[in-house]
Amino acid sequence: MGGTIRLTAAAFSIGNIGYCGTGAYQDYTLDLTEFWQYAPASDVGTYDLQNQNIDISVYPNPSSGFIKLNYTTTKPSNVNIQVLDIDGKIILVQSEKQIAGINQFSIDLSHKSRGIYFIEFISGTEKIVKKIVFE
Repeated sequence: MGGTIRLTAAAFSIGNIGYCGTGAYQDYTLDLTEFWQYAPASDVGTYDLQNQNIDISVYPNPSSGFIKLNYTTTKPSNVNIQVLDIDGKIILVQSEKQIAGINQFSIDLSHKSRGIYFIEFISGTEKIVKKIVFE
């Protein structure tokens, strides 16, 4: 990834796949929402997970522990939602059934420690990772 010096970036791996959140510019004028995935067995290398067909809204962010995920999709399927701590440890797994149309799921992290977490959303062949802050 190119660019300027960044602060508060986070990186972790799950299995043989690496993830990197790009943090903020060095003067904190812009908090970046880019999140990248690197899969060494893939010919694609790194790619931006935000450019996939499903656009997920995660709010409120920062959160007091109760988080909502909203998105729209064209097909029903099973959805797996995982919450990972800053070290990449899976702290919550939730399976849901999505419908064609608007979907909304809730996650309760109120019993977890404050900090930065990542929500990994897997639907069919699509995977999206979002960073959330629990204050």
